[in-house]
This record gives sequence, C-alpha cells and structure tokens, in this order.
Amino acid sequence: MREYWILDPCQQKLIVYFFESEVCPVIYGLNESVAVGIFDGELEIEFSDIRRWIEEEKEY
Repeated sequence: MREYWILDPCQQKLIVYFFESEVCPVIYGLNESVAVGIFDGELEIEFSDIRRWIEEEKEY
C-alpha cells in the first residue's frame, strides 16, 4: 500500500495518507510507533527520538 507521510513538528503530529484507499488520513502523535504500509506493517518507526530532537530545537 502506497502512502504519503507528513510530519508536522509544530503540532508534533504525523499525518499518513493512503493512496489506494478511500480511508481518511490517520493522525499519530510522535509518542507512537507507526507501521509502514509498504512493508505490510512488519516495519515500525519509533518517533520518540524525533520528538525529543524537536523539543530540544524549540529551546533555542
């Protein structure tokens, strides 16, 4: 399943759109693991490190 991911660092959200589906986009918080659809969910990306990096950058 092809998908398009948009990371919104200000809102600390990840929006995932699915091209071959009529399903609305799915919105995740950056404290969640997200399964990658093109790998049938066998690969998950953990966004907690990215969230920490965003928080550190906001401090500057």
